[in-house]
Amino acid sequence: MSSEEDFDMPLLAADSRARYEWANSEKTKRRRPVARLFVKLSLALYVMVTAVLLMGQVPNPWSPAEPSPPPAERRFEESLLLTLKTGSAVLYNRSPVQLMHLSASRKAPANETRWHEYIPNQLFYSDAEEWVGDVHIRDVLQTVAKDPARPGDVFDEYRRLHSSLSNHQDPSASSKRGSESRGWELDKYKFLPLHADAARRFPDVKYTVSVEADTFLFWNQLVKWLKERDREGKGADELKMWGNGNLLAASLADLEYIMGRPSWWQDISFAHGGSGYVISRGVVQSTFGSDAQFENNATFLSYLDDSCCGDAVLAQALQERLPGWIPPYDESEPRFIGESPALFNFVPHQWCEAVFTLHGITAFDYVRLDRFRRTVEPLLAEDDYIRRADLWEALMPIFLRDPPLPLGQDPSGGLSIVTLDDETTAEECHEACVVTPTDDGECLMWTFDNSASTCYRSPTVYIGQGKVDFTTGYHKQRIDAMRASHDCSGRLGNIASLMAESHVA
Repeated sequence: MSSEEDFDMPLLAADSRARYEWANSEKTKRRRPVARLFVKLSLALYVMVTAVLLMGQVPNPWSPAEPSPPPAERRFEESLLLTLKTGSAVLYNRSPVQLMHLSASRKAPANETRWHEYIPNQLFYSDAEEWVGDVHIRDVLQTVAKDPARPGDVFDEYRRLHSSLSNHQDPSASSKRGSESRGWELDKYKFLPLHADAARRFPDVKYTVSVEADTFLFWNQLVKWLKERDREGKGADELKMWGNGNLLAASLADLEYIMGRPSWWQDISFAHGGSGYVISRGVVQSTFGSDAQFENNATFLSYLDDSCCGDAVLAQALQERLPGWIPPYDESEPRFIGESPALFNFVPHQWCEAVFTLHGITAFDYVRLDRFRRTVEPLLAEDDYIRRADLWEALMPIFLRDPPLPLGQDPSGGLSIVTLDDETTAEECHEACVVTPTDDGECLMWTFDNSASTCYRSPTVYIGQGKVDFTTGYHKQRIDAMRASHDCSGRLGNIASLMAESHVA
């Protein structure tokens, strides 16, 4: 090989290496922006994930697993069922205010206060299907009305109601026959199918609370009392029925113009439907729950044909199926009241009894009682109840609110005992109340029937309502002294003033 060839070879090698290095450097230059972008994106993603983890928005997969929160405790109200019974002939005059209130109570409000009512389970029954707002009212008589054995004249009223409704006529317009509502004659047939339907729809509730369209129910007070019964072991699976105990005596059957004398008749202790009542799961499951045809029992239906009162036949049917069982009405009776606020008898020895219901209320009564409830419930201690004394403090006649007479003052004004005769006047009735005690104690109020010249004196008090031909007076000092003798009086302050001055949202 010549020296010239030897010289050229290193030059060619050096040139190749230079070209290789240049190519590599160009590739590196092209890759660097991509690499820098990848690093930046990775860093940004890391920062975002770290921030989210620190804020607790997503669980950290590298952290130890945290225990799941315990399930929310079930509220006691969710173990209760409320049923309301009404009739088409009175529904539109009596019930809309109450139905709208109950509809609003189905859900617990987000910002619940102590006067809010939570009633998640509700069923409404009548003699025709209807909707009032979002409230569904079920026809509870549609099966029994088709039974040919039932009295045709009674169920003619059922067909008349349906005819009126289908023709868009007010069914209450032609429901009166004298002073008696024909719709009331249908009412007694509703009790058995009502509870049968309720038992099928809500078989596991602890207690069924039943009221009527003219019942005012202090729901929160009853819930509090039922909770206590559960804690005391007087629970849902025992045979319990609470309410305003009444007696339908066998001797009434002798009055043939009322109901004749059916062979099955006997003294029946029953819970008055209008006052409201509570039936335990133990009773429901032992009767309606164990017999799918309990409400269609021919014997019970024949009782209804002969009887005046469906609530009495309900009690009769339950007790025949549960031999030896006597409902414990004495545990609850003073708290379920069968009169309206105006006609309710405030008995001194029951002055501090709790109140769960009132009956015979109008829409006027309902609005004022709800106002009273909303005012009083936030004032109650946890173990305290709305009491009869509170109703009197809120609703007593305004002329009795003035400061009482000095306790040492003689209320008689020096009057002597008055002997009443046929010429009695209202003034003499007043004087008799002042100076003459009644057979049951001191006279607290008097009423004079001007049309019959008759004087009535009472050791109890009523709020009363205006009535033609009657004059009524109150012995204010004695009433104030009776109020002062009970610790429950005045414990919540001046309720009437609170109702007038405050607005409950």
